[in-house]
Amino acid sequence: GNTSNYHSPQLLTWFSNNNIKIVDVTGGYSHWLALSEQGKIYTWGYNSHGQRGIGNTSSYNNETAPFELSDFNNSNNELYGKEVIFIKAREYHCMAVTSDNELYTWGDGEEYVLGHGYNTNDVYYPKKVNFNWGGTIVQIDAVYRGCMVLISNGTVYNWGTGGNYGLGMNNTSDYGSPVVPSTLNGVNIVKIAGGRDYFKFAVSADGTLYGWGYNNNYQVGVNHTSNVQIPVPVLSGVTDICTGNLCAFAVANGKIWSWGYGSYCQHRPWANNTTNILIPEQWPDNFANNYMNGGTTGFEYEGTQIVSDYIN
Repeated sequence: GNTSNYHSPQLLTWFSNNNIKIVDVTGGYSHWLALSEQGKIYTWGYNSHGQRGIGNTSSYNNETAPFELSDFNNSNNELYGKEVIFIKAREYHCMAVTSDNELYTWGDGEEYVLGHGYNTNDVYYPKKVNFNWGGTIVQIDAVYRGCMVLISNGTVYNWGTGGNYGLGMNNTSDYGSPVVPSTLNGVNIVKIAGGRDYFKFAVSADGTLYGWGYNNNYQVGVNHTSNVQIPVPVLSGVTDICTGNLCAFAVANGKIWSWGYGSYCQHRPWANNTTNILIPEQWPDNFANNYMNGGTTGFEYEGTQIVSDYIN
Protein backbone atom coordinates (compact mmCIF):
# COMPACT_ATOMS: atom_id res chain seq x y z
CA GLY A 1 0.00 0.00 0.00
CA ASN A 2 3.03 2.34 -0.19
CA THR A 3 6.31 2.92 -2.02
CA SER A 4 8.60 2.92 1.02
CA ASN A 5 11.87 0.99 1.02
CA TYR A 6 12.52 -1.44 3.87
CA HIS A 7 15.85 -2.59 5.29
CA SER A 8 14.47 -5.74 6.91
CA PRO A 9 11.92 -8.40 5.87
CA GLN A 10 8.27 -7.40 6.24
CA LEU A 11 5.47 -9.93 6.64
CA LEU A 12 2.74 -9.77 3.99
CA THR A 13 -0.03 -10.18 6.52
CA TRP A 14 -2.79 -10.34 3.91
CA PHE A 15 -1.96 -13.98 3.16
CA SER A 16 -1.92 -15.13 6.77
CA ASN A 17 -4.97 -13.03 7.61
CA ASN A 18 -6.85 -14.86 4.86
CA ASN A 19 -5.49 -18.31 5.78
CA ILE A 20 -3.65 -18.63 2.47
CA LYS A 21 -0.54 -20.83 2.60
CA ILE A 22 2.12 -19.79 0.09
CA VAL A 23 4.33 -22.57 -1.31
CA ASP A 24 6.41 -20.63 -3.84
CA VAL A 25 7.41 -17.04 -4.62
CA THR A 26 9.19 -15.63 -7.67
CA GLY A 27 9.90 -12.16 -8.95
CA GLY A 28 11.38 -9.96 -11.64
CA TYR A 29 12.17 -6.24 -11.69
CA SER A 30 10.02 -4.96 -8.81
CA HIS A 31 7.12 -7.33 -9.52
CA TRP A 32 6.18 -10.52 -7.70
CA LEU A 33 4.16 -13.72 -8.03
CA ALA A 34 3.14 -16.03 -5.22
CA LEU A 35 1.68 -19.53 -5.56
CA SER A 36 -0.71 -20.84 -2.94
CA GLU A 37 -1.18 -24.39 -1.69
CA GLN A 38 -4.47 -24.42 -3.60
CA GLY A 39 -2.67 -23.72 -6.90
CA LYS A 40 -3.68 -20.06 -7.22
CA ILE A 41 -1.44 -17.18 -8.36
CA TYR A 42 -1.23 -13.76 -6.71
CA THR A 43 0.62 -10.79 -8.24
CA TRP A 44 1.74 -7.33 -7.13
CA GLY A 45 4.26 -4.61 -7.95
CA TYR A 46 5.61 -3.02 -11.11
CA ASN A 47 3.55 -3.52 -14.27
CA SER A 48 5.26 -1.73 -17.14
CA HIS A 49 4.72 -4.55 -19.66
CA GLY A 50 1.58 -6.16 -18.23
CA GLN A 51 3.65 -8.61 -16.20
CA ARG A 52 1.05 -8.66 -13.44
CA GLY A 53 -1.43 -10.21 -15.85
CA ILE A 54 -4.27 -7.86 -14.95
CA GLY A 55 -4.99 -6.57 -18.46
CA ASN A 56 -3.16 -3.24 -18.35
CA THR A 57 0.19 -1.63 -17.56
CA SER A 58 -0.85 0.31 -14.46
CA SER A 59 1.04 -0.07 -11.20
CA TYR A 60 -1.13 0.70 -8.21
CA ASN A 61 0.82 2.06 -5.25
CA ASN A 62 -2.25 2.27 -3.05
CA GLU A 63 -3.15 -1.41 -3.25
CA THR A 64 -3.70 -3.08 0.09
CA ALA A 65 -3.63 -6.69 -1.16
CA PRO A 66 -2.03 -8.84 -3.87
CA PHE A 67 -4.18 -9.37 -6.97
CA GLU A 68 -5.81 -12.81 -7.20
CA LEU A 69 -4.96 -13.59 -10.81
CA SER A 70 -6.28 -17.15 -10.81
CA ASP A 71 -9.74 -15.90 -9.80
CA PHE A 72 -9.77 -13.01 -12.31
CA ASN A 73 -12.85 -13.87 -14.38
CA ASN A 74 -11.99 -12.24 -17.69
CA SER A 75 -12.36 -13.84 -21.10
CA ASN A 76 -8.75 -12.90 -21.92
CA ASN A 77 -7.33 -14.52 -18.79
CA GLU A 78 -6.61 -18.06 -19.94
CA LEU A 79 -5.46 -19.05 -16.44
CA TYR A 80 -8.85 -18.42 -14.89
CA GLY A 81 -9.97 -21.43 -12.88
CA LYS A 82 -6.75 -23.37 -13.58
CA GLU A 83 -4.66 -25.12 -10.91
CA VAL A 84 -1.06 -23.86 -11.13
CA ILE A 85 1.88 -26.02 -10.01
CA PHE A 86 4.99 -24.03 -11.11
CA ILE A 87 5.72 -20.31 -11.42
CA LYS A 88 8.71 -18.30 -12.60
CA ALA A 89 9.32 -14.62 -13.33
CA ARG A 90 12.18 -12.57 -14.66
CA GLU A 91 12.70 -8.94 -15.67
CA TYR A 92 9.27 -8.17 -17.12
CA HIS A 93 7.73 -11.54 -17.98
CA CYS A 94 6.14 -14.48 -16.17
CA MET A 95 5.59 -18.21 -16.64
CA ALA A 96 3.11 -20.62 -15.05
CA VAL A 97 2.51 -24.35 -15.54
CA THR A 98 -0.88 -25.86 -14.73
CA SER A 99 -1.78 -29.31 -13.43
CA ASP A 100 -2.98 -30.30 -16.91
CA ASN A 101 0.57 -29.76 -18.28
CA GLU A 102 0.00 -26.44 -20.02
CA LEU A 103 2.42 -23.50 -20.00
CA TYR A 104 1.18 -19.91 -19.82
CA THR A 105 3.29 -16.78 -20.29
CA TRP A 106 2.61 -13.06 -20.15
CA GLY A 107 4.32 -9.66 -19.92
CA ASP A 108 7.14 -8.35 -22.09
CA GLY A 109 7.05 -9.84 -25.58
CA GLU A 110 10.24 -8.28 -26.95
CA GLU A 111 12.54 -10.67 -28.85
CA TYR A 112 9.81 -13.36 -28.79
CA VAL A 113 10.34 -13.89 -25.05
CA LEU A 114 6.88 -15.35 -24.43
CA GLY A 115 6.95 -18.15 -27.02
CA HIS A 116 3.77 -17.07 -28.81
CA GLY A 117 5.36 -17.27 -32.24
CA TYR A 118 7.16 -14.44 -33.96
CA ASN A 119 5.20 -11.75 -32.18
CA THR A 120 6.88 -9.08 -30.05
CA ASN A 121 3.72 -7.53 -28.59
CA ASP A 122 3.39 -7.40 -24.83
CA VAL A 123 0.76 -9.74 -23.43
CA TYR A 124 -1.37 -8.31 -20.62
CA TYR A 125 -3.10 -11.54 -19.58
CA PRO A 126 -1.78 -15.11 -19.09
CA LYS A 127 -1.77 -16.85 -22.46
CA LYS A 128 -1.16 -20.50 -23.30
CA VAL A 129 1.98 -21.42 -25.25
CA ASN A 130 0.70 -23.67 -28.03
CA PHE A 131 3.30 -26.40 -28.35
CA ASN A 132 3.37 -30.20 -28.18
CA TRP A 133 5.85 -30.80 -25.35
CA GLY A 134 6.03 -34.56 -25.87
CA GLY A 135 5.95 -35.23 -22.13
CA THR A 136 5.28 -33.73 -18.73
CA ILE A 137 6.79 -30.36 -17.87
CA VAL A 138 8.97 -30.89 -14.77
CA GLN A 139 10.90 -27.61 -14.51
CA ILE A 140 10.72 -24.09 -15.94
CA ASP A 141 13.00 -21.09 -15.78
CA ALA A 142 12.33 -17.52 -16.84
CA VAL A 143 15.66 -16.20 -18.10
CA TYR A 144 16.87 -12.87 -19.42
CA ARG A 145 14.90 -12.24 -22.62
CA GLY A 146 13.68 -15.82 -22.80
CA CYS A 147 12.33 -18.99 -21.22
CA MET A 148 13.49 -22.55 -20.57
CA VAL A 149 11.40 -25.69 -20.10
CA LEU A 150 12.48 -29.20 -19.07
CA ILE A 151 10.37 -32.21 -20.01
CA SER A 152 10.11 -35.55 -18.17
CA ASN A 153 11.75 -37.35 -21.10
CA GLY A 154 14.93 -35.31 -20.59
CA THR A 155 14.36 -32.81 -23.38
CA VAL A 156 15.19 -29.16 -22.71
CA TYR A 157 13.64 -26.34 -24.72
CA ASN A 158 14.51 -22.65 -24.82
CA TRP A 159 13.38 -19.66 -26.85
CA GLY A 160 13.52 -15.87 -27.06
CA THR A 161 16.64 -13.90 -27.82
CA GLY A 162 19.58 -15.68 -29.40
CA GLY A 163 21.92 -12.79 -28.67
CA ASN A 164 25.40 -13.90 -27.57
CA TYR A 165 24.43 -17.47 -28.56
CA GLY A 166 22.08 -17.63 -25.60
CA LEU A 167 19.90 -20.32 -27.18
CA GLY A 168 22.76 -22.70 -27.93
CA MET A 169 21.82 -22.93 -31.61
CA ASN A 170 25.23 -21.93 -33.04
CA ASN A 171 23.71 -18.64 -34.20
CA THR A 172 22.41 -15.39 -32.73
CA SER A 173 18.90 -15.54 -34.20
CA ASP A 174 15.85 -15.01 -32.02
CA TYR A 175 13.32 -17.86 -31.88
CA GLY A 176 9.60 -17.43 -31.28
CA SER A 177 8.87 -21.05 -30.46
CA PRO A 178 10.67 -23.70 -28.35
CA VAL A 179 13.90 -25.19 -29.74
CA VAL A 180 16.34 -27.77 -28.35
CA PRO A 181 19.92 -26.45 -27.98
CA SER A 182 21.87 -28.06 -30.79
CA THR A 183 24.16 -30.49 -28.96
CA LEU A 184 21.55 -31.52 -26.39
CA ASN A 185 19.37 -33.47 -28.80
CA GLY A 186 19.14 -36.97 -27.36
CA VAL A 187 20.85 -36.01 -24.06
CA ASN A 188 18.83 -36.89 -20.96
CA ILE A 189 18.67 -33.60 -19.03
CA VAL A 190 17.45 -33.58 -15.41
CA LYS A 191 17.95 -29.95 -14.33
CA ILE A 192 18.16 -26.51 -15.97
CA ALA A 193 19.25 -23.02 -14.88
CA GLY A 194 19.43 -19.70 -16.70
CA GLY A 195 21.76 -16.82 -15.87
CA ARG A 196 21.30 -13.08 -15.78
CA ASP A 197 22.60 -12.24 -19.24
CA TYR A 198 22.15 -14.79 -22.00
CA PHE A 199 23.98 -17.74 -20.41
CA LYS A 200 22.42 -21.07 -19.46
CA PHE A 201 23.19 -24.49 -17.98
CA ALA A 202 21.73 -27.99 -18.10
CA VAL A 203 22.64 -31.05 -16.03
CA SER A 204 22.37 -34.49 -17.61
CA ALA A 205 21.40 -37.74 -15.90
CA ASP A 206 25.05 -38.83 -15.80
CA GLY A 207 26.02 -35.66 -13.89
CA THR A 208 27.55 -33.72 -16.77
CA LEU A 209 26.99 -29.97 -16.60
CA TYR A 210 26.57 -28.29 -19.99
CA GLY A 211 26.87 -24.53 -20.47
CA TRP A 212 26.37 -22.08 -23.32
CA GLY A 213 25.87 -18.41 -24.19
CA TYR A 214 27.29 -15.12 -22.98
CA ASN A 215 30.72 -15.52 -21.39
CA ASN A 216 32.38 -12.12 -20.89
CA ASN A 217 33.33 -12.84 -17.27
CA TYR A 218 34.04 -16.59 -17.47
CA GLN A 219 30.49 -17.32 -16.29
CA VAL A 220 30.17 -20.43 -18.48
CA GLY A 221 33.32 -21.80 -16.82
CA VAL A 222 35.35 -22.80 -19.87
CA ASN A 223 38.61 -20.90 -19.24
CA HIS A 224 38.04 -18.12 -21.82
CA THR A 225 35.74 -15.16 -22.37
CA SER A 226 34.48 -15.91 -25.88
CA ASN A 227 30.76 -16.55 -26.11
CA VAL A 228 29.94 -20.26 -26.14
CA GLN A 229 27.91 -21.01 -29.27
CA ILE A 230 26.58 -24.48 -28.38
CA PRO A 231 26.25 -26.44 -25.12
CA VAL A 232 29.64 -27.80 -24.00
CA PRO A 233 30.64 -29.91 -20.97
CA VAL A 234 31.77 -27.80 -18.01
CA LEU A 235 31.89 -30.08 -14.95
CA SER A 236 31.14 -33.71 -14.04
CA GLY A 237 29.48 -35.32 -11.05
CA VAL A 238 26.98 -32.44 -10.79
CA THR A 239 23.77 -32.76 -8.77
CA ASP A 240 22.72 -29.10 -8.54
CA ILE A 241 23.29 -25.84 -10.42
CA CYS A 242 22.22 -22.25 -9.92
CA THR A 243 23.24 -18.97 -11.48
CA GLY A 244 23.77 -15.40 -10.36
CA ASN A 245 24.76 -12.20 -12.10
CA LEU A 246 27.58 -13.36 -14.40
CA CYS A 247 28.56 -16.20 -12.07
CA ALA A 248 27.44 -19.74 -11.27
CA PHE A 249 27.42 -22.22 -8.41
CA ALA A 250 27.18 -26.00 -8.58
CA VAL A 251 27.20 -29.01 -6.31
CA ALA A 252 29.40 -31.78 -7.67
CA ASN A 253 30.52 -34.90 -5.81
CA GLY A 254 29.07 -33.47 -2.61
CA LYS A 255 31.11 -30.24 -2.78
CA ILE A 256 30.27 -26.64 -3.70
CA TRP A 257 31.96 -25.24 -6.81
CA SER A 258 31.75 -21.76 -8.31
CA TRP A 259 33.10 -19.68 -11.18
CA GLY A 260 32.69 -16.46 -13.14
CA TYR A 261 32.48 -12.84 -12.04
CA GLY A 262 33.99 -12.35 -8.61
CA SER A 263 34.15 -8.63 -7.80
CA TYR A 264 31.95 -9.00 -4.71
CA CYS A 265 33.76 -11.98 -3.14
CA GLN A 266 31.14 -14.39 -4.48
CA HIS A 267 33.63 -17.23 -4.78
CA ARG A 268 36.00 -16.83 -1.85
CA PRO A 269 34.12 -14.91 0.86
CA TRP A 270 36.41 -16.32 3.55
CA ALA A 271 39.45 -14.79 1.81
CA ASN A 272 38.07 -11.39 0.72
CA ASN A 273 39.12 -12.31 -2.83
CA THR A 274 37.49 -10.40 -5.70
CA THR A 275 39.09 -12.07 -8.73
CA ASN A 276 37.11 -13.77 -11.49
CA ILE A 277 37.23 -17.58 -11.52
CA LEU A 278 37.98 -18.99 -14.98
CA ILE A 279 36.85 -22.60 -14.48
CA PRO A 280 34.84 -24.34 -11.73
CA GLU A 281 36.74 -24.10 -8.43
CA GLN A 282 35.87 -26.22 -5.41
CA TRP A 283 35.13 -24.51 -2.13
CA PRO A 284 37.27 -25.83 0.76
CA ASP A 285 35.77 -28.34 3.16
CA ASN A 286 36.34 -25.97 6.08
CA PHE A 287 34.67 -22.91 4.55
CA ALA A 288 31.77 -23.24 7.00
CA ASN A 289 34.17 -22.84 9.93
CA ASN A 290 36.04 -19.97 8.29
CA TYR A 291 33.06 -18.05 6.97
CA MET A 292 29.92 -19.10 8.84
CA ASN A 293 31.33 -19.18 12.39
CA GLY A 294 30.77 -22.85 12.78
CA GLY A 295 29.95 -25.92 10.75
CA THR A 296 31.17 -29.37 10.01
CA THR A 297 34.56 -29.86 8.41
CA GLY A 298 34.45 -32.38 5.59
CA PHE A 299 30.69 -32.25 5.12
CA GLU A 300 29.00 -33.33 1.89
CA TYR A 301 26.51 -30.87 0.46
CA GLU A 302 23.27 -32.13 -1.10
CA GLY A 303 22.47 -28.97 -3.03
CA THR A 304 19.03 -27.89 -1.89
CA GLN A 305 19.57 -24.24 -0.96
CA ILE A 306 22.59 -22.39 -2.23
CA VAL A 307 20.83 -19.64 -4.17
CA SER A 308 19.58 -17.51 -1.32
CA ASP A 309 22.76 -17.89 0.73
CA TYR A 310 25.52 -17.17 -1.75
CA ILE A 311 24.33 -15.65 -5.02
CA ASN A 312 25.21 -12.00 -5.60
